[in-house]
Amino acid sequence: MFNSVETPFYIETVINIDPFLGCDNSPRLLVPPIDKGCTGAAWYHNPGAYDPDGDSLSYELTIPKQAPGVDVNDYRDPNVREFYDRVGLNYGTANEDKNGPPTFRINSVTGTLIWDSPGAPGEYNIAFKIFEWRKAGGIWINEGYVIRDMQIIVEDCKNKRPELKLPPDLCVEAGTKVTAEIFGSDPDNDSVKIEVFSQVLSIQPSPATFTPFPPQNQSTGPSKLAKVVFTWNTRCEHVKEQPYQVVFKITDSPPKGAGAKLVQFLTWNIRVVGPAPKWKDATVVPAKRTKPVGAQGFVVRPAASVLTDLGWKHKESGARKMHDNLAHAGIVSPNGDVL
Repeated sequence: MFNSVETPFYIETVINIDPFLGCDNSPRLLVPPIDKGCTGAAWYHNPGAYDPDGDSLSYELTIPKQAPGVDVNDYRDPNVREFYDRVGLNYGTANEDKNGPPTFRINSVTGTLIWDSPGAPGEYNIAFKIFEWRKAGGIWINEGYVIRDMQIIVEDCKNKRPELKLPPDLCVEAGTKVTAEIFGSDPDNDSVKIEVFSQVLSIQPSPATFTPFPPQNQSTGPSKLAKVVFTWNTRCEHVKEQPYQVVFKITDSPPKGAGAKLVQFLTWNIRVVGPAPKWKDATVVPAKRTKPVGAQGFVVRPAASVLTDLGWKHKESGARKMHDNLAHAGIVSPNGDVL
């Protein structure tokens, strides 16, 4: 941006109030924006966001602002050619693998932001929006957004980025114990620290845990990986439509003089679904030619009680109509017996 020293800093949060959607809380961001970058090495960030109400989140890059509705002057994305030409880099091979131009993008689902890779040393400002969505009547409705505006300090380094290895995403039945091992390595054999950020670490009841806790530096080598063990005893209270996102961050510890610490973020998804119903054995009653059946975990009530619970008045027309509907659905027989 032009004249950044004199440019005001401005962020905003938008809340769309709709009485038909109920109460709403803004997304919470668990990961602070403090990581530096190195020239020639891909830079990563993830805000570790989740919504306390279980709303769905999406992510989008935006231009930093200096006032309401006013973008900063002369903003350019950090991967534009001029930042590479000024230090004599070949823009066509300026990514980390030296096989293509640099990119700057955010994953709209996980929120992971990747700049692959920085060119000129310096200070860069970026911003992105986190939208929250709630489904009502089969339609996704935007409830607002928050903005994270952050600075990236890029240095010349003699350091290579560490890497994480995660298990595949999971879909488990409530009541399942989830146990997974997450591994980390470093191409320079530096020690690394693996951190975990997620709503499930504070969810009640039965929060997830990980070891070692608190996170600590672990040595790495050609045949030695850092490891974190994640454990979560899921419960029926954890069932929801959206998967839980668990964000892992690995940070290396280069020797003095090698430059900034480098990081990588990866996201692991865990979907918790309700247990399937289990039918009990049916017993034939020859005299009535009926088979009382039931499902474990469910209560089958008498027809009159069903009518009462569904709010039907005890009038002949209302009760008859509901009875016909229940009979059509197979809940009661045409003669009034509960199936």
